[in-house]
Amino acid sequence: MSTEALSPPGYLSEGAGPAAWLLTTDHKRIAWLYLASLTAFFFLGGAFAVLMRVELATPSGDLVSDDSYNRLFSLHGIIMIWFFLVPSIPATLGNFLLPLMVGARDLAFPRLNLASWYVFMLGSMFALFSVLAGGVDTGWTFYTPLSTLYANGFVSMAALGVFIVGFSTIMTGINFIVTVHTLRAPGLTWFRLPIFVWTMYATGAILLVFFMARISYGAAFAAASQRLSLPLGTLNTVVLITSSFAMALAHLYSSAGRWRAALWSLAATVLLGLGFLGIKTAEYTMEFREGIAPVLGAPFTYDGPDRVHAEFFFGLYFAMTSLHALHLIGGIVVIAGMLMLWTRANEASRLRRVHAIGLYWHFVDTVWVFLFPVLYLINR
Repeated sequence: MSTEALSPPGYLSEGAGPAAWLLTTDHKRIAWLYLASLTAFFFLGGAFAVLMRVELATPSGDLVSDDSYNRLFSLHGIIMIWFFLVPSIPATLGNFLLPLMVGARDLAFPRLNLASWYVFMLGSMFALFSVLAGGVDTGWTFYTPLSTLYANGFVSMAALGVFIVGFSTIMTGINFIVTVHTLRAPGLTWFRLPIFVWTMYATGAILLVFFMARISYGAAFAAASQRLSLPLGTLNTVVLITSSFAMALAHLYSSAGRWRAALWSLAATVLLGLGFLGIKTAEYTMEFREGIAPVLGAPFTYDGPDRVHAEFFFGLYFAMTSLHALHLIGGIVVIAGMLMLWTRANEASRLRRVHAIGLYWHFVDTVWVFLFPVLYLINR
C-alpha cells in the first residue's frame, strides 16, 4: 500500500468549491477566509493612503477636493484600524495555530468561529456601503458633535459596521479563552503552554473585556481615551519594539557563539526595558497629577462626560498597563541575574537561558503591541 493511501487528506483538499469553504468549521480554513478578507481590506485602505500621499505631493489640491481628502483620510483610518489591524493576528494566526499548539482538533466552538467571520463580513458590508455611497468625513473616531451635527457623509452606516465587527472580535476572544481552558492536551499544563498561546489567550481576554465595555460605554471610553498621552504611548511602543530587536540579536549572536555581542545585546535589552518603565512612570505621574488615576486611593477629579464609566476605562487602563509593567520588570530582573552569572555558566547553559528569556520577552512585547492600539488608538 502506498504512503499516499495511508496519509489523511489535507485540510485544503477535503472539500472543493465555494460551498465547502463558506460552510466549513475547520479552524484552518476559517483562518484562510479571514486572511483573504483582511488582505482585501489592507489593499483598499492602502489605496486610500496612496491617494492621500499623491495629493500631498504638491501644495495645491490638484487631485481631490478638500472634502474628498477628508473622506479618504477617514476611510483609510476606519478600514486599517477596525478591519485590518485589530483582527489581523488573532483571526489569522490565532485561528490557525492555537488549536494545533494545545493539541486540540479545533476550537471549542467551531460554528461560533465560522459565525464570527460572517459577522465580520456583515460589518464590513456596511462599511463598504458607506464607501460606495460617498464616504465619511468625520475621521475614523466618529467624534461628536462633528459626526452628529456637521457630518456630510454616511457616518451612521460606517459606525454600525464598526459596531458589528466588535461582536466578531468578542466571539473570537471567547473561543480562544474556552479552548485554552478546556481543550489542552493531557499533560499540557499552564506553564508548558507555548508563548504564542499565552499571547493569544491574553489578547482574547483583553479584547473581550475591552470591546464589551466599549460597546456599552463607547462615548465615555472615547472621551476618556483622549486624556492619555499619545506621544508617550507611541514612544514607549517604539522603545519596546527596539528592545525586541535587541533580544533577537542576542538570540542570533548566542546561536552563532558570539558571546560578547550577545552580552551587549542583552544589556541593550535591559536598558531599553528600563527606558520603557521610565517613560511609563512619567506618564503615570502626569495622570496622577491630572486626577485621572482611580487607583491607590488617589483622588479622581476627571471633568469629562460620564464620569462613572470614564473611571471604569481608566481602571482597565491601569490594570492592563501595570500588569504588563510587572511582567516587564520580571523579565528585566531575570536578564540582569543572567548577566551577573554570565561568566559562571557554560555555553550550553547560556544558549538555553537566552532562548528561554527571549521567548518570554517577545511575549511581553507582543501583549503591548495589542494594548497600544486598544487603549490609545481605537478611541481617537
